Amino acid sequence: MHDHDPDLTQFSAEQLRRLATELMTRVEQQVIQRSELHNQQLSHEFALLKCHKYGLRSEHLTVLQISLLDEVVDASISAIEASFKQYSSCTTSSVRPET
Repeated sequence: MHDHDPDLTQFSAEQLRRLATELMTRVEQQVIQRSELHNQQLSHEFALLKCHKYGLRSEHLTVLQISLLDEVVDASISAIEASFKQYSSCTTSSVRPET
């Protein structure tokens, strides 16, 4: 424990409840911020992959190269979509019920 940390044994029950509520709120905000940042990153990556996939038609690639690249892009898009679903379910389950 650091010298500047409060002695929790000296807190009343109400003070402990307020502290716990404040800490839970901070944690929830951090979870939401991380999820939002991750979603932004995934959205950006998804947009780049779509541009790459649909922009391929104008490039001079062989049919095999386009097919292989399409497989990689499709797999990446599927992984991003799965990650979106995972994070959206984590975010909604991490929010505590109102009392």
